[in-house]
Amino acid sequence: MFMIFFGGNILYIVFAHLLASIFYVASGFSVKSIFSQIGSNRKLLSIVSYEPILLINAVAIYLSFGTFEISEILQSDTSFGNLIFSYFSLLLIVPAILKLSPFDAPKAHQEIVGGVEVEFVGAFYEIVYASKFLEIIFIYTFIFILLGNSWIFGTLLVVFSFLIVSLVDNSTSRINANHMVKLLLSLGLGLATISILWIKL
Repeated sequence: MFMIFFGGNILYIVFAHLLASIFYVASGFSVKSIFSQIGSNRKLLSIVSYEPILLINAVAIYLSFGTFEISEILQSDTSFGNLIFSYFSLLLIVPAILKLSPFDAPKAHQEIVGGVEVEFVGAFYEIVYASKFLEIIFIYTFIFILLGNSWIFGTLLVVFSFLIVSLVDNSTSRINANHMVKLLLSLGLGLATISILWIKL
């Protein structure tokens, strides 16, 4: 969050998010609860699915704006036409990162009673709970900067994306972890790759 708010390097931010996610999964594997371990295993599959998409989109942003620095991107003219495929791939992985339907297999309250977080209590759980809200800022930052210096349109795009994700979350049922991986790595990774090819053309 510090790097985001102070206009840091988007590539470093992706790697920092990956590191935090790995620590989160490791915490789930460190206890004996079968619910926590199943949740950690599913979360690991989720990470393997969406992190490459984030990384490729960071490269697409670089190719479009000529920089990884958020502070410089927000001073550049919009390149949304170049990044339209990046937007759709990011929109696809928002539910996976935020553990919303149909990609909420890692928490699955009906099956594994909260997943990774089932053994967290007290202050430690508060930190994990607060991190959920920080992840909202993290992923929507990616969407916001696609519009460059068009802050108003960037805000409208974030609001529109939030409404779409909320609609999908409330109108779909959970798919299993294997289907989640296949869908994200085929459609999401495909869109992100097309975005790079689209920019280069």
